[in-house]
Amino acid sequence: MPENIPPAPPEIPSTPTGKDSKSAPLDLSLMAFFALLMGLPLILFLFWIGGSWWQSEVVSSRPIGNFIHMSGPGGLQSRVVIETDSGFYPLLQAPVISKGTSLVLELRGSGQRFVCDLPRTLCIKTTPDEFTRSDQPLNPSDPVAPSHPAKP
Repeated sequence: MPENIPPAPPEIPSTPTGKDSKSAPLDLSLMAFFALLMGLPLILFLFWIGGSWWQSEVVSSRPIGNFIHMSGPGGLQSRVVIETDSGFYPLLQAPVISKGTSLVLELRGSGQRFVCDLPRTLCIKTTPDEFTRSDQPLNPSDPVAPSHPAKP
């Protein structure tokens, strides 16, 4: 009865190994390419997170007084103007603020301005429109526009 013996492997391997092998550098460069391909999205994600953190960082802040009154066109437009002790501030959204609430004006790293309450539980972005009146500029280099133009 013949025994079941597996065939012997060929003496010359089909893939070369050793000094004459050209697949080793290819494998190494392919692995480096795939590592870079996998790491690139992670690096881009970290830059994105870091950039949004920097843009949301508060650069400067100053008190603008207590909330007095809010007015707006009504209807579907959500832009409103709030009045405080120090002036009028146009906002992109209508906030829910009690009269007398102390507010601050914040300048973020992105250059955007926000009106916030003191505990920073409510922050509303201002519109790009100029403020109509302000006691002091947010940055010392910013000139303060008069609330009413001078009459000649």
